[in-house]
Amino acid sequence: MIYVRLNELLIEHQKQHGLDKPLSLRELSELTEIQRESLRRFAANKMDRLPVDVIEKVCLYLNCDINELLVIKNEGKSPS
Repeated sequence: MIYVRLNELLIEHQKQHGLDKPLSLRELSELTEIQRESLRRFAANKMDRLPVDVIEKVCLYLNCDINELLVIKNEGKSPS
């Protein structure tokens, strides 16, 4: 399963920039022009498809690599 680490990266962004609190999804939505509902589903790992434009905008804004945002989690299933 692909896991989106957006919430973790927002906390890392907070620490790196000395912010009092992490950016909210509303703030990130305004800064990146990504619909808030898309970010909410993305952060909650509730998307059936991973939109490339969302991945790109989030990575560019948070100055991170795709492999920092998306990770593959093995849920105890062996590869077939």
